[in-house]
Amino acid sequence: MNNRYFKLQDILSNDQYSDDKIKAYALESFAKEIDYHNQTELLTKLILDHAAIAKSIEQLNNELTYSR
Repeated sequence: MNNRYFKLQDILSNDQYSDDKIKAYALESFAKEIDYHNQTELLTKLILDHAAIAKSIEQLNNELTYSR
């Protein structure tokens, strides 16, 4: 992915790509990729947090059952 960052930087800073539509498209594509990456990270964290909480509740429920 780092190589893609450098390519985007080259497109945005290089006068060879003087067409603003190309620059806007490249930037929009990059933004969508970053957004997708962030959403994937957040969803993964949410799933892991949910699993940890569910496990903790189950353990506490088992302890409560045994203590009765």
